[in-house]
Amino acid sequence: PWINQDLTFDFIGSLNYDSGRDVNKLKPNVSSASVYRYHLSDQWNLFAANFTAVNSGVIAGSTDDEDTSVLNATYLGPGLNLWRGKQREQFVDLLLGMGARYEYEEVNLETVKEDFAPSVALFLYGRGLPIGKATLAPTVGVGLGSDSLDELVLYGDVNLKVPLSGSWAWNSRVLARYTSEQVVDLDEKLNVQFFTGLTYTFKP
Repeated sequence: PWINQDLTFDFIGSLNYDSGRDVNKLKPNVSSASVYRYHLSDQWNLFAANFTAVNSGVIAGSTDDEDTSVLNATYLGPGLNLWRGKQREQFVDLLLGMGARYEYEEVNLETVKEDFAPSVALFLYGRGLPIGKATLAPTVGVGLGSDSLDELVLYGDVNLKVPLSGSWAWNSRVLARYTSEQVVDLDEKLNVQFFTGLTYTFKP
């Protein structure tokens, strides 16, 4: 049976320590996404979403050890269900949200960007989309700063999970970010990272 509200949460984090660094000896790397949906009907919902990235290699304008980057974005708005599977964890939604985005960039111990501004974003957000025996979890979004409509950000996080046996699976994940605004001269407008490897799921 379907419930009228649900919450999905994804988190990846690591903590890097290097005694040889002059600053940031202890440097966190965090990427998280949470989406709460209140279902008005089988097709429509209201959602609240938060996306956070700290020292992300895809989001950051510069990834040197002594640099720091933070992105935090929160959106509220309506969602339209495009596909729904047999389980609650299987769905694909189109989400249109308005909210605020905070960005901070420190390069070579100098703050080069600190911005808090309203934003509007459109997301394709899904979990458990079957592709043969595998499942796909896409998060693809396009965002605009409402105070600067020429500032365009495209973001994609697509995870393909192929079950092997029991709790073991092979995961392949692609992260990509395109921005029309460069923070520093060496900042690439398009960043892409690919991860793949074995995963084990613990079940109570």
